[in-house]
Amino acid sequence: MNPLPPAPDPRHGLPAPAGMMNVPVGGPLPPMNVPPPPPIVTAPPSGMALLKALKRRWQLAAIVAPVASILVAAAIWFFTPPAQYVARGTLELNPTPPNPILRSSAGNEPNLDNFRQLQIALIKNQKVLIAALRDPKLSQLQTLREVDNPLQWLEQSMSFSAPGNAQVLQVMLQGKYPEDLRLLLNAVIKTFLSEFVTAEQEIRSARLASLKKYKEQYQEELNKAKVAKQQFSDKGASNANVVALQMAFLQAEVQRRQGEIGKLETEVAELEAQQKQMTNRDPTRVPLDNEIFREFFAQDVEMQNLETERRIAKESLTDAKLKGFRESVTDKLKEKLDAIEKQIRARQQELRSQAEEYWKQRSTSDFAKHSVLVADSLELKNGLLEKYHKELDRTKFMLENLSRNQNRLDDLAFDSESLKEFFRQIDAEERRLRINANDLSRVREIEEPRVLPSDPKARQLKMAALGGALTFLLVLAGLSLWEFHGRRVESVDQIVYGLGLPLVGTVPAMPKQRLLGLAGGLKEEEVQAWRFALQEAVAAARTMLLNAARTTNMRMGMITSAMPGEGKTSLSTQLAVSMAMAGHRTLLLDFDMRNPSAHKLLGMSHTPGWAEILRGEINVADAIRQTNLEKLSFIAAGDCDPVALKSLVQEELGQVLNWLRSQYDFVIVDTCPVLPVVDALLLGRHMDGVIFSVLNEVSQIPKIYVATQRVAQLGIRTLGAVVNGIREDKYGYGSYGYGYRKAGQKKRTPPDPQASQNTPPPGTGQTTPKPGDANQAAGES
Repeated sequence: MNPLPPAPDPRHGLPAPAGMMNVPVGGPLPPMNVPPPPPIVTAPPSGMALLKALKRRWQLAAIVAPVASILVAAAIWFFTPPAQYVARGTLELNPTPPNPILRSSAGNEPNLDNFRQLQIALIKNQKVLIAALRDPKLSQLQTLREVDNPLQWLEQSMSFSAPGNAQVLQVMLQGKYPEDLRLLLNAVIKTFLSEFVTAEQEIRSARLASLKKYKEQYQEELNKAKVAKQQFSDKGASNANVVALQMAFLQAEVQRRQGEIGKLETEVAELEAQQKQMTNRDPTRVPLDNEIFREFFAQDVEMQNLETERRIAKESLTDAKLKGFRESVTDKLKEKLDAIEKQIRARQQELRSQAEEYWKQRSTSDFAKHSVLVADSLELKNGLLEKYHKELDRTKFMLENLSRNQNRLDDLAFDSESLKEFFRQIDAEERRLRINANDLSRVREIEEPRVLPSDPKARQLKMAALGGALTFLLVLAGLSLWEFHGRRVESVDQIVYGLGLPLVGTVPAMPKQRLLGLAGGLKEEEVQAWRFALQEAVAAARTMLLNAARTTNMRMGMITSAMPGEGKTSLSTQLAVSMAMAGHRTLLLDFDMRNPSAHKLLGMSHTPGWAEILRGEINVADAIRQTNLEKLSFIAAGDCDPVALKSLVQEELGQVLNWLRSQYDFVIVDTCPVLPVVDALLLGRHMDGVIFSVLNEVSQIPKIYVATQRVAQLGIRTLGAVVNGIREDKYGYGSYGYGYRKAGQKKRTPPDPQASQNTPPPGTGQTTPKPGDANQAAGES
């Protein structure tokens, strides 16, 4: 060790500090080589570590987690809207028409998915929805009164499904009022079916008209064939005049057929041109005139109401003017009339948009119907044209071979039979179309709309329960992570092997009954056992200090901790008492001037003390007080102020401490914690070594590491750590005392080494604390 500086006169205190302390400034500081923190400080959390952390906070978790989960569940219950009702109707889809009339001419069968999507689009068509909403009964429903735009709400609230990809379509409507949903969905489905059946009925009527027209034509040709056959039968086929007459008839027939073919070709060309023109035409582009809009406006109930209000407003304004009312009245009437006019224009604009959409959809529907009619007519005319060409070829052939074939009657008979066969086919098709008129619809309703049974509160209850459970787990996880983040000391091994601090000693934990003041719940032998174990633990720490003193000439040791409340004051007091009881002249210095508590454990006053010495009000010798232990002296903290705290940086303090070191065998210094304030680091420069007090399950490993690093960076020697509050039976003390009886053994009172020194001198009014009782003030330090 370096030689000590000359000691100052103990009769004088330290000089009072000036306003600014003169601290010598040296050269540039050498770079510090800070080692990386040990793994115990930075290790990620493990499952077992989190469970242990949660176990330490089980009381807080048992309160916070249920309360938080209940609050979250209640909030979800009250703020989550209940599940809405669902009305459902079912339609059967048959994409293949039951009658060939409606089938594709190419023979391709319709696709079910495409047909289903087409029906969904038709159901959600605004033409269908507007027609359904025109029912006066529906306008009084609560559902429609609560929405701003019933048409938009109805379109958005409808959904569709096809269970099992079968030939069914389920139409669903979701909302708050079940009966309203059923009525609305029923109106939509009935309107859709009406529109669909009407469209197919129009196609059937057009087909029937075409069949009737062609049937009349073939009937006329059949009659002509019959007349010709009768004429040839009457006149005979061998007569030259008859042959000439037959040739003239055939020539006339050829001309007639050619004329009919030319006419049919013209009609086919017109139909093909019309079909091509329809292919390139946009059916949604419909020119609309004001007459159509006026008719649409006249059917709107809201427009009628606005017109009525405008008429009333005009009449009121006219009456006000005629009766000479004030301008303020007429101005208000004008403003009201202008507002109504503005509403009318806005409503007209809205209805104009709806009318345009309505006529676009109607034009699209009419376009589709007309396309079917054109295709059917083109198909029939092409068939008829082909038939006429064949008949013309046959007539020409007959005309060319008339000279070689005198049996014209057979040809006419054959021609008549062909006409009769084609006539029978058309007649049969017409009769089948009329008979199956009711079976043409490919969409029919198989289940009327009904409200599905459901519990509106089930969704709220499920979400509330799920939210409460998740909140409970999150709170537990959060508390566990929060507690693990502190990394509290759980065992001595964490200090020794984790942080690498030498173990000076361990102090057993106070029984919980005694710590809580429940002395009645603790047996006397258990109290005596705990005191004996405490004495043994302090004696072990004292033995290690004495050994350090013999090897390193250590005589002044500082007891500190990383943070407040870790038992440093209790440890320093117990250690000083143990040193004095072992026969060593010991001085206990209370340098925790900001929060002094050692004087309470010794039953003394906190003044005068170090604060007065540092301010120069008294000298050191006058501040030393004798305790009830013969070899234990004490200097209290005194009344602290900023002047006294600034004096800790003075070099004269080291001289005073060196003088005290020379007067006693051991000097035990109780200081402030390292991390909150700098006092302990300033005093550590004058100490022979530092002992850290660690409180099991309270002290935090990262803070202990930072505190030891700060002390090491100043070159202050760390002797080790004393771990307080050990509850595990790891070092052989058993249940608070080696050699004490177990259950069922005879009671044996342990020896009390202080028995002869616990009685205070007469008239002093002071008591000497037992080493075990000093642990009760650990929380105050």
